[in-house]
Amino acid sequence: MAAGSSGGSGKVRSKSEADSGFLGLRPTSVDPALRRRRRGPRNKKRGWRRLAEEPLGLEVDQFLEDVRLQERTSGGLISEAPDEKLFFVDTGCRDRELSKKRTKGRKKSLLLKKPLRVDVILENTSKIPAPKDILAHQVPNAKKLKRKEQLWEKWAASLCPPLQHSRM
Repeated sequence: MAAGSSGGSGKVRSKSEADSGFLGLRPTSVDPALRRRRRGPRNKKRGWRRLAEEPLGLEVDQFLEDVRLQERTSGGLISEAPDEKLFFVDTGCRDRELSKKRTKGRKKSLLLKKPLRVDVILENTSKIPAPKDILAHQVPNAKKLKRKEQLWEKWAASLCPPLQHSRM
């Protein structure tokens, strides 16, 4: 039996089956590419999960993951970035500078300029800025304090101080 044939008839069912090259272990096996896509309701959560497992859903997930990775690493989509951001012209002056004979003082100064390996590893390389901490700028009981302040201003304007409640 030739590759791409689907059974005893020897007749090719479709053009894709002829091009497939899949040779099943059983004479009645069918190429996985020819199987009909399972259809089901997508108005329930179970249908959504099933859609994510379908090839199209997996393809969309992979695309979105790739976009997120590009945003994290390069600060945006690479395909939309200008050429100046992606490429640079190497003039080679640094190579000449490094090829000069190093003295102890020069070597020490180069080592002081270079950051420690530990610091390089721990450095944040993400192009996406860290989320701002909103709670750091908020004052607890801000509304209550603002109301009290307005009340004191009102009493100060009327020149009548509030009565101090004292315990007796």
